[in-house]
Amino acid sequence: MEPLTTESSSMSPDVPPRSPGAKSLSRSALVLFVAILAAGVAFRVFCATRYGPVVAGDSPPYLRMAEMIHTGDYASYNGWRPHGYPSFLNLFNSVLETVVLVQNVLGFLAALFGSFVFWHLTHKPLLATLLGAFLSLSLNLVFLDEYILTESLSSVLFSLFAGTLILACASSRVSPLVWALCGLSVAALTLTRPPRAFLLSLVLFLGCSLPPVVALLSFNKTHLGKATLSTTLSFNLTQHTLPFIEAAKAVDETHLIPEIVRLRDKHWEHAQALDDNRAFIPRPDPYPLPDAYLRLSLEAIRRKPFLYLSSVWKAWLRFWRVSLMYDSAFLRSPRIAALVPWIWKFQKSLWLVANLLFVLNLPFVALNLFKRHCVGWVEFLSLSILAVSFLQALVEYGDNSRYAIPMQPFIALMALYSLTVADSSRFTLATLFHRRWTRKSSRMGRTS
Repeated sequence: MEPLTTESSSMSPDVPPRSPGAKSLSRSALVLFVAILAAGVAFRVFCATRYGPVVAGDSPPYLRMAEMIHTGDYASYNGWRPHGYPSFLNLFNSVLETVVLVQNVLGFLAALFGSFVFWHLTHKPLLATLLGAFLSLSLNLVFLDEYILTESLSSVLFSLFAGTLILACASSRVSPLVWALCGLSVAALTLTRPPRAFLLSLVLFLGCSLPPVVALLSFNKTHLGKATLSTTLSFNLTQHTLPFIEAAKAVDETHLIPEIVRLRDKHWEHAQALDDNRAFIPRPDPYPLPDAYLRLSLEAIRRKPFLYLSSVWKAWLRFWRVSLMYDSAFLRSPRIAALVPWIWKFQKSLWLVANLLFVLNLPFVALNLFKRHCVGWVEFLSLSILAVSFLQALVEYGDNSRYAIPMQPFIALMALYSLTVADSSRFTLATLFHRRWTRKSSRMGRTS
């Protein structure tokens, strides 16, 4: 059995040789890149001056948490929101205009970073430029940065982590600081929403990523009596079990189920009108201890496992649908209002294609792992994103596609990579097409 390989030993064959016309193509791509850079900046400035800041339904808890951190008064702390994004808000005194300005700058830089990473991997300047244009001008990413929500910062942090990981794997010599940066970005991402050199990298990665997470667990243990990252799990899980929550009557010691059912039936049609988003179905007020809802959901799942698994499957499919976070009430431009539906219809189709290509490439990831024993950035990120999609589906049924937004830029990058790079070190979609084309050409040559 061959030893597991990493990208440091297998990435060099992935870079295609430069053709005689590569220099002129690079110049053309540079001109196009500068033009797209200017267009991306202009587009964001245009949108930012006519849209937002958007205070969504989930925004007030983050603002209240930011106030708690600022004052040090945790009397009303319930662990509903972690500290990451509220701490980011506090950096700018929770001035919404400043927050969205910084989010726009970071979002744009993250798009350029993704474009640079793809160029560094493939030396395909035109494709890298087109990817940068797509990420810079896509409405679901641009509008997101106008929201006072964690997804904007999460997108930047995931891009920082994924891009740094890819660049590290593509290099034969990796500074320990790179793994430290990966660890810190993972820690920040967790708080917002795992030879000897490798062991050192792993130690640095875990050493930088674990302490902030452990600190939050300890904080919640002190204030809530329970070591948890967030208390939202029990509420989110009821989105799966609401349709059959009556099955948990045997453990309903606080007699919550009749009121839960009454609210469910009263607001069910409203939730269906919102694309079956059960997060908008209220729960009994005042909200009881999270453990009560968790106990009811777990009992309902135990008694109706197939209903739960069916709901999880639907939730997983919903994860791959692409959402646009957009509230016309915060829009100050009729021109944008008229163009948004048309632009988004085209962009959404491209995102759906990217998601489909990513999912279609997953069987090749399995082949790389079990046949070629290749463990590199494609395999690691693919499995990480797949794990997030399943974990999200296990505990929530609602805005699942919204929670995919932080990973979408690198889902697009990986889809484009698989489609256009016939990687010599692993199977990709392009590898399959290349082999079939080679076989077809060979057969045509023999027949002729």
